[in-house]
Amino acid sequence: MTAPLEMKHETFFQLSKADQSSLVWEALFVDRSPLSEATRGVCTVLKMLGIGDLLETRSLHLIREWYSKQDPHIFVKKVFELAKVKYW
Repeated sequence: MTAPLEMKHETFFQLSKADQSSLVWEALFVDRSPLSEATRGVCTVLKMLGIGDLLETRSLHLIREWYSKQDPHIFVKKVFELAKVKYW
């Protein structure tokens, strides 16, 4: 639903996940205003993770860079804590 109208489904799904997500990010966070309810949910999560300042730049590259620096074990524990779900 967010891909350019001239792009066929097959073409979209042949793209790498990174390229697919870039298209979706541009369509939902850069090209559209106001933000949808679902998009606001993503914003809320990113702010809870402490990267609201990166969100304000609307730069997917900077957000990806932040994620790439996270220790998976610590990150998952933090997500569970924020969600108030018991983590073993």
